[in-house]
Amino acid sequence: MSRLGDALAARLSFLAVRNTLYKAVYDARKPRKATNDLTYREKGVIAAGAGAVGALVSNAFETRMVRRIGDVGRPERFVRADVSHGQLSAGLGAHVLRAALLNGLLTWCYDQMNIRMRTTFGDSFINAPGALLVTAALATVVVLPVDNIKTRLQYAYADPALNRLAYGNKGLVAAAKAFQYEGGYTYFAGAYPFYIRMFIYSLSTVYVSNMLERRARRNSRSK
Repeated sequence: MSRLGDALAARLSFLAVRNTLYKAVYDARKPRKATNDLTYREKGVIAAGAGAVGALVSNAFETRMVRRIGDVGRPERFVRADVSHGQLSAGLGAHVLRAALLNGLLTWCYDQMNIRMRTTFGDSFINAPGALLVTAALATVVVLPVDNIKTRLQYAYADPALNRLAYGNKGLVAAAKAFQYEGGYTYFAGAYPFYIRMFIYSLSTVYVSNMLERRARRNSRSK
C-alpha cells in the first residue's frame, strides 16, 4: 500500500468509526423532546468514547502511515522491509488517549464557545469560525504532547539498536526520555501545522455534526 493509501485508510477508518458511533450513541441518549438536547458535557463524553473506539480500529493504519512517512529519504538500511511489524499495538495506548482527549475536548469546547459567542455577538456569522479557532488552540495545547508521544512509539524500530532512544512501547517512558534528552519544547514540536490540522478536523467533525443535529431538531419541530 502506498503512503497516500495508508494515510487515507488511517483517516477514513478513524472518521467513519468515530462519526458513526457518535451519531448512534447521541441518537440513543438524546431527550425525546425535539426542543431539548444533551448537555455539552454529555456530548463530550460520547465524543471521547467514540474517538477512543475509532483509534482502536485505525491504529494499524495510523502506524503504517507514520512509518512510511518517516522512512522517506532515509538510508536503505533504516527503511523497514515490513512496516506492518507490531502495527496493531505500537503506541496503541497513547493513540487511544489522544483520540479520547481530542474528540471530547473538541465537542465540549466548541459547544461552550458557541454559547459564549452567541451571548456576546448574537446570531453572527463569526460565531462558528471564532469557536473553531479557540477550540483548535486548546486542542493543540492539550493534545499535541500526547500526539508526539504516540508518533514516537509508532515510529520506533523493532530492533532497539536502531532507535536513538528506547521506549519499550511505553508512553510514560517515552515522555520521560523525551523531556530528559530534548527538553519540554519537544512536546510541542509541529505546533503550527497541528493547529491548522485541528481547525480543519474540528470543522469536518464537530461543526458538521453540530450542523446536522440542529437541522434534525428543526425538521422535528416542523412536523
